[in-house]
Amino acid sequence: MDKNQLEEAFQNGTIRAVTIDTNIFHRQQQNLESEAMSLIPQLGVANLRFIISDVVLREIHKHLDKKYTEATQEDSKALSRIAGLVSPRLSEALTKEVAARPRDAQADVGAFVERTGAIVIKPTGEDTLQSMLDRYFKGEPPFGEKKKTEFPDAIALLSIEQWAKTENAKVLCISNDGDWKSYCDTNDQLICVDDLELVLSAASACITDESVSRLVESAVQKLIASGDLVDKIRHVFQDQIERRSPTIEADSHLSFEEEDVEVAIDGDSLQVHSTDLLSVKDETAVVRLRVEASVNCSATFQFSVYDSIDKDYVGLGGSRLETSEQVEADIFFHFDLEELRSGKKLQLSEDDIVEASAKVDSYIVDFGPILPDDDDDNDWRE
Repeated sequence: MDKNQLEEAFQNGTIRAVTIDTNIFHRQQQNLESEAMSLIPQLGVANLRFIISDVVLREIHKHLDKKYTEATQEDSKALSRIAGLVSPRLSEALTKEVAARPRDAQADVGAFVERTGAIVIKPTGEDTLQSMLDRYFKGEPPFGEKKKTEFPDAIALLSIEQWAKTENAKVLCISNDGDWKSYCDTNDQLICVDDLELVLSAASACITDESVSRLVESAVQKLIASGDLVDKIRHVFQDQIERRSPTIEADSHLSFEEEDVEVAIDGDSLQVHSTDLLSVKDETAVVRLRVEASVNCSATFQFSVYDSIDKDYVGLGGSRLETSEQVEADIFFHFDLEELRSGKKLQLSEDDIVEASAKVDSYIVDFGPILPDDDDDNDWRE
């Protein structure tokens, strides 16, 4: 299939998922963060699911682990050779620097799965095993002349085929292995191409504002559920209620004035009632969250009474009182979509927020009945 055919198949839903063979990993120089491998999340942005066989993942892990082990051995040899040529202090520093290099195959594979949003397909069921054995003894693809070495391919392809049938979806298999191609040529559910970059280019052409909007909405919901947005919401909410002072209401038979009003959000009471994607334009998405929280308010009240003889107000002391009120606000987040649109990531994170603000309508804090603090010097109660 050429690029135009791939684009058409992606857009009309003929192909709804993509997978890779281990040899594609080797063509990327065993680098899960190569330019092409780092763009695999682009498939999800184009409304395609990225699936990968558990067998392929295990093979990638095995090759990475071997690569890292050999690299560590080479580093050790190199350090031994230069140890007598430099000062002990420099030698120690170089040893520490080399030891600090991250070389954890399991962690790298796990990060790859998370970054790409991969669905890991594991072989299940007796039907898969029976089909594999039948093909093995008949010498049918993916079994070639070296039958035993093709068992991993057979397990991978049969489990992917089973997934495709269950999901009623055709899967694009990216591989330059002849047995993979032969197997796909005789299968209605699987299509094989050998160029990862070509597939990514076709997927990129299918990215629309609609598909980006869907991912943004999903990402915001996940960020809310995980609690990752709570601190930012609290911060902009707090900033806004401090800028927009409340209207204070209270009941008293005395005259009073409030001062030193302080407000603070009770973070534990924060609730998100709704989320709305307001716009997706160029490299920015704007999301509104309708939130509510209990706002704790404290104020000092100064009381007085009118003296009809002196024709003036006489101070009767004051009191520092506290209460709380439910307050609603609109929180606005502006997300940078550059990496999402380019396919370098599948999920938005808190780090993608480039602007945050809040809008709080005028709100009232009602302290109810109030009186000055008890003071024997005042006769306001008489």
